[in-house]
Amino acid sequence: MGEWLVDADVLARSRFVLSPLIETVATLRMLTAHPGPRGGHPAPPEAVRARLLADPFVRAWAAAGIGVHWTPDFLSRPPRHDSPTFAGELARVRATPAPEARTDLATACGGRLPRALDVPDPAGRAADLLDRVWQDVVRPDWPRRSRMLEADVIGRVHRLSRHGWAAAVAGLGPRTRWLGNGRFRINGADRPARDLTGADLVFVPVSGPNGWVAWDLPERYAAIYPASGTALAGGGRPAPAAPPPVPDPLRGCLPGRRGAATPGTAPRDVVAPSTDTRSAGGNPPGEARHRTPQPDPRRPERHPLARLLGTNRATLLALLDPPKSTSQLAALTGLGLGSVGGHLKVLLDAALVTRRRAGALVLYHRTPLADALLGAQGTPRTADG
Repeated sequence: MGEWLVDADVLARSRFVLSPLIETVATLRMLTAHPGPRGGHPAPPEAVRARLLADPFVRAWAAAGIGVHWTPDFLSRPPRHDSPTFAGELARVRATPAPEARTDLATACGGRLPRALDVPDPAGRAADLLDRVWQDVVRPDWPRRSRMLEADVIGRVHRLSRHGWAAAVAGLGPRTRWLGNGRFRINGADRPARDLTGADLVFVPVSGPNGWVAWDLPERYAAIYPASGTALAGGGRPAPAAPPPVPDPLRGCLPGRRGAATPGTAPRDVVAPSTDTRSAGGNPPGEARHRTPQPDPRRPERHPLARLLGTNRATLLALLDPPKSTSQLAALTGLGLGSVGGHLKVLLDAALVTRRRAGALVLYHRTPLADALLGAQGTPRTADG
């Protein structure tokens, strides 16, 4: 399914949707394929993996590489609603007839279903597995994850409004692009183009490193993409490329803040302060106390804009290209909504930002004065794709 043919009506109905179930499937893919941190998330407690892998069904699942080479169709069907619930989506998985689930699993396993997966109710067992991952890993973290995914969606919708679909789908994957004339290359698979006339098309961001495609044939399709915008894999095949580094709008002059990224890269670097990604005690025991501390040229007070505005306000100002909402800024920086609102009020009073309504959203824009200030300090403006 390398190319999709979409007409104006399909595009008019297309939308971005967050799916708790598909996020859980992406997390399961990472848990069973990669035990360490992936996609900007810390590794789950080892006890979680141990409990999962104690089940022979899960061990066989991991050994078969399900989700690594192919994701079974019944696990991640396109959401039917714009605000799906995990319970509602899981019920659809559980209701899959056993023969259909076996066929999907066998396809994901390369054509032959391992004995440990050939159970009387494979869809029910898979649903139980997803429920455990949801309860133990995703649900406690869902408020943060959903904010990050929403930040990606808001950025893409803004690109769509300014530059059209070619910009909105840019960065969904290394081989994903709008070709024009109703042709949308969804991945690198060498297969006949599929006509989506009359179908619904949704785009679903996930926080894992890879994406895939899903469908309820013939009327509903989903492009599931990593919100870091790095690798939409053909037919569930993960791309090997590592995520590119996220540009720092203040050239790394503001350490200790949560990573700032342009829309489409939000979930990769907004998880924790930069110190969280390093192992504790980077120096051998006793070495640090014998070393004379050196000044850090990246300290905020050494950056004129940070000294003038304060670290958080300088960061928010640098992130406002393209314009963003309060919620999006909170997701990108890790600051609370109240804190972001307070800083934006100061920037508004200083005539450095303006705000305009875009549908249900209020977006904050930099003023020419702010652009001049950033340019005078040698701060690169972030790209809008």
